[in-house]
Amino acid sequence: MTARRALAAVLVLGAIAALSAGYLRACTGPRPAVGASWTEPLEDGMRAVATIRNEGGEGDVQVTFRLTDAQGRTFTREESAQVRQGEAAEVSTWIAAPAGQYRLEVEAEFPPR
Repeated sequence: MTARRALAAVLVLGAIAALSAGYLRACTGPRPAVGASWTEPLEDGMRAVATIRNEGGEGDVQVTFRLTDAQGRTFTREESAQVRQGEAAEVSTWIAAPAGQYRLEVEAEFPPR
């Protein structure tokens, strides 16, 4: 094999590998990120809300809401949400927690457990 053919083969294989990696990355599903999150008191618990941004492909994500009070008690609830590529979705849930002050933590995962 001549040096030119070898170089051409290496360049073609490199281009195929780069294109394949880009294609697979776009097809791997959602890449969720939590944006703003907040709570709203209700008569019978708390409503937890989060904005989930998706910078990947379309699919389902699992969103975990965790409220923690001053005594360290934790109340957790999980929801699933359908997200589209490049969009943000508002996800909310009701959590059976007594009235009080809470710290809210939100995680979004793909694939859902």
